[in-house]
Amino acid sequence: MERKLNPFEVNLRTRLESGELQLPQNPVLKVWELPGTPADRDARYRGQLPAEVSRYLQPHQRVVDIQYPSVEFPPAPLEALDICMKAAHAPTPDQIGRHGPTVASVNPLEDSGERSRYEAQHGRDDLQAAEDLEDDFPALGDATIRTLAESQGVEDEPNIPGMPFRQEKEGSIILLNLPEDDPLARKFSLVGGWGYPRYTSADAPGAFINFLARKYDKDNSYPLRHNYDARDGQSYPYTKAFERSVQWLLDRTAENPEGLVEYKMYPYGGMRHQGWRDSASALLHKDGTWADSENGLAAIDVQAISYDALMNAARIFRDLYRDDKTASLLEERAWNLQKFVIDNGMAGGHLVSGWDHHDDGRFRQIGTMTSAVGRVLKTGLLKGDSPQLQELVRDNIRALMSPDMLTRWGVRTMSQAEVGYVPFSYHVGPIWLHDSNENAAAMSSHGFYGLDRMVGATTANQHDATGLFYEHISGYDTAEPHVPSRDTYVYDELHDELFLFEQVPPMAQTWAATTEYAKQRRYQRIPPHAIDIAKLQFERSVWKTLPDHIQAVVGKYQPETAAALSR
Repeated sequence: MERKLNPFEVNLRTRLESGELQLPQNPVLKVWELPGTPADRDARYRGQLPAEVSRYLQPHQRVVDIQYPSVEFPPAPLEALDICMKAAHAPTPDQIGRHGPTVASVNPLEDSGERSRYEAQHGRDDLQAAEDLEDDFPALGDATIRTLAESQGVEDEPNIPGMPFRQEKEGSIILLNLPEDDPLARKFSLVGGWGYPRYTSADAPGAFINFLARKYDKDNSYPLRHNYDARDGQSYPYTKAFERSVQWLLDRTAENPEGLVEYKMYPYGGMRHQGWRDSASALLHKDGTWADSENGLAAIDVQAISYDALMNAARIFRDLYRDDKTASLLEERAWNLQKFVIDNGMAGGHLVSGWDHHDDGRFRQIGTMTSAVGRVLKTGLLKGDSPQLQELVRDNIRALMSPDMLTRWGVRTMSQAEVGYVPFSYHVGPIWLHDSNENAAAMSSHGFYGLDRMVGATTANQHDATGLFYEHISGYDTAEPHVPSRDTYVYDELHDELFLFEQVPPMAQTWAATTEYAKQRRYQRIPPHAIDIAKLQFERSVWKTLPDHIQAVVGKYQPETAAALSR
């Protein structure tokens, strides 16, 4: 049964059809923007999809539109530093950070006036890029902290249906910011109910604290020496922005009975998911059903980032503020969060994707295997000398390095063994270059330098094969990389949600380039394999499980690693 439109939607659709209201045609945000019924459109468009694509559709999903964006390719392969410069509006490397933070993606064609789909400031993307480039370009980190502090939430905003909703809370950090007169921002505001700045990011406040802590570790006076102009009209030192985001974390962990950082889907202007996996179908249960964020959801990678933030904040409160009481509270919240994840976070030999709620309100696991495993490993949540933690790390590395996850082109976002796996559908199967590089870096954080280089070889292979820094490619482990060539819109009747089932990726995503740059710099410092004998033996055991074609990729890009692990 098709949902009846409410008066607000009817009015908007009438204005769009009459031409009274001019908005960009793409992306399509709501199914009611399209003429005809979902069933009629499905009858028209489903047959245009190849069988290897349509076979992944669920019975309650309708294909309502297919577009083929024109794609022009740059004349030569792209270099990571060139994309970093373009994203930071820097004509030369020494200017990176001198003209503000990065945008999330860029159009690499110099002569084209067309913007990339995500050519705007995104909070978590900015922080990732600044972290990746901090050692060589600290001015970018300075610009990133300043602008995110300036746009930081300063009040708790009510959700009023029909009014644009920013989801602002004091201490929240933006998901993205667009000028209100931007045509795309206007469309998201009117059709999607979005307000700007947009704060639907559950991991950005923690990431902001973590990056500010890195600056603090280099210079203890840093948060005191620098001021910013906040959205409340006052000027403050960075300590105020730090305190606000710390309070945001304390409030979120107090609201959740398990002490986790949870987010919810608001009925108007909200977003279904608020970690970096923020597409509609991003988190799935083992049976392929969508995770329930309407009643609260805690993604596991958000918990890992929040754990680091709580511990970093505790250290700063103790060292800078001489406030042992607050430091102890923050440590207690971190340890409670860690204990919950360790006690409740494993299923099938790997960490789960997160938790949502049963109908009776109890937390339940979202048990799918995803690349979030590597993002957790990169944080301090599973670091320690206890045999339990070390075995947890090894179990999750084995799962991550299995043929169901690791391909010759990088790490799949979801295991191909999962019922909900779709190789081309954004967060549930494709390979993201930046995500794969983050998984590689996670290995080094535990002293598994050879495993880092194994995964890094696959991302080097992807870049060499495409010459680009794609946001994502399909999860096929085929002889040639597969890049989606259609924007396929699917309406999910069960959830009343229109989403991109397939989408053409930006060819120059900023954090894909910055993580590749950071990887190359890291490989100048780390050895070709683990130094610790027990860890080296583990690396060799993992090597033996790799398919021949992945071993060949490692041998091509990291021959010293391949030789050492083959012994």
